[in-house]
Amino acid sequence: MRNAMLLTLFYAVAAAMFAISHMYGGFGAWFLFCASLLFALYETLAWRSLRRTFEVSRRVSAGRLQAGQDVTVDIDLKITDSAWTPVQWLRVEDVLPTKLAVRSDEPYRVVYPWGRKEFSVQYRLTDTPRGLYRLHAVAVSGGDVFGLLILRVEVHNSTQLVVYPRVRKIAYWSAVDQRRLGNRVAQSRSVADATRVIGTREYIPGDRLSRIHWLATARTGTLRSKEFEHYALNELLFILDTSYESFGRFPSSFELALSTVASLAEYAHRIRIVFGYYAFGTSVHHVPPKQGDLTLLRMLEHLAVAEADGQASFPEGLWRLLSVPRQSTAVVVTRGVTDGLLRFAVLAADRQLRVQLLLARAEQSSLTPEEDALAERLRLFGWQIRTLHSLDSLDTLGSGGSSYAGHA
Repeated sequence: MRNAMLLTLFYAVAAAMFAISHMYGGFGAWFLFCASLLFALYETLAWRSLRRTFEVSRRVSAGRLQAGQDVTVDIDLKITDSAWTPVQWLRVEDVLPTKLAVRSDEPYRVVYPWGRKEFSVQYRLTDTPRGLYRLHAVAVSGGDVFGLLILRVEVHNSTQLVVYPRVRKIAYWSAVDQRRLGNRVAQSRSVADATRVIGTREYIPGDRLSRIHWLATARTGTLRSKEFEHYALNELLFILDTSYESFGRFPSSFELALSTVASLAEYAHRIRIVFGYYAFGTSVHHVPPKQGDLTLLRMLEHLAVAEADGQASFPEGLWRLLSVPRQSTAVVVTRGVTDGLLRFAVLAADRQLRVQLLLARAEQSSLTPEEDALAERLRLFGWQIRTLHSLDSLDTLGSGGSSYAGHA
């Protein structure tokens, strides 16, 4: 609409100059008429040259990377149709999400094709923030030499960019190294040992009927499920708090919590420990405990998109851990110490869980006296409690033992 109005205006000016020249005559009047007419004709030809079709392809230096890393994006543009009027200039701009746009050095470039049909532009994203990003379109704008007439089209080309939390490579973590020998023994057991019933537990909705222990059910009057020996093997369970109550007002602490889980999971994967993952927020995200690349990848995929948006309190979700294997090690990552954790400690003791509580507090804030008192009571259940102020704090996890939460 704007371009059509401008073209109409140019011809209207030329018509007015013709009327003035015809009325008053003179070299100057006729010169202005000819100049305005030529200008209107040029703008018309320039407008026709803008109606072109394009093909776009986008290449990124890394489709999967860690938060804080840089990525280079190359855009290849091809003019697919032919016209006798050349394109004078094009502005090629990648349509980026807001979080990425502010990290770009310059997501657009101006090129002057003239006779060329293919060309490339490049830009760089620095200090990329965590998240899952989909780049859908490239905007191509062109115009006349004066920049009066501009035509903009969007060429769709989808590219996915996954940015995981920052991972710090940990040299040693005693919480899992103490169990490596037990894991090797467990992996060598026979099938008969792995299916031996060693006890019963409360029935959890979703248990198969074959797992119900009917004699124990009849004796107690409540549904009881069988517990097999392979369900009592050592496992490492990462339990992440994604509730708004804990992290909604502390985004830096939440990013620290995500990086903590990612770093410890990478360590467990590197030394071949069986590990799983729970995240309690708006919904429960669960990755079953296993060894291998797929388990780590599934964890990182969720950590890339996790948000502190859970409406229920974190301790309420912990009661879903009734079905976890006995003698597992639970790594609970949250921000503060609450009464709900104390209630969960009773459940953890019944399940013979070893618990390491990691408090992500990037604001360098100390625990309140109430939290200190609760932490002391949790230590009576054998909990190890550490306060993390940055990823550098992960280097202290190799010392083992219990540490005072307010001064870790």
